[in-house]
Amino acid sequence: IYALNEHLNAETIAVLDENIRRAQEATLSGNGAEKSRLNIRFHLLLAEGTKNPVLVITMEAVMAILNKFSAELGSVMGLDVIESRKRFMKHLRAGNAGQAVDEMSQHLRRLHHHYLRAAEAEGDNHKKQGLDDVR
Repeated sequence: IYALNEHLNAETIAVLDENIRRAQEATLSGNGAEKSRLNIRFHLLLAEGTKNPVLVITMEAVMAILNKFSAELGSVMGLDVIESRKRFMKHLRAGNAGQAVDEMSQHLRRLHHHYLRAAEAEGDNHKKQGLDDVR
């Protein structure tokens, strides 16, 4: 986020805002798969905005893993993601990289918690079905 803040321009802001707008539409329309895809894409857009190819490749790898979690466990968050993104963008626009980092960190901790709960529930479902050894 600090590197993004150094390279931030109007085009990057517009791309991020459009991603948030589309994610909000997908959320409100109940399109969980598209919402998840757009929410994951947001992180790649952040990396691309840094103009750092190593960071972009790293984020692509990390987001590929998150895509697998999302595909298996489904969408785990709602409009809270959108509200967090809007706060994040407010800080980014103002040049407050530290506050943007804090907002993103809080969001990622919430996301982690949601995915852990979803994974536990999925594990419980497999146990009930006698599939716990399949994984």
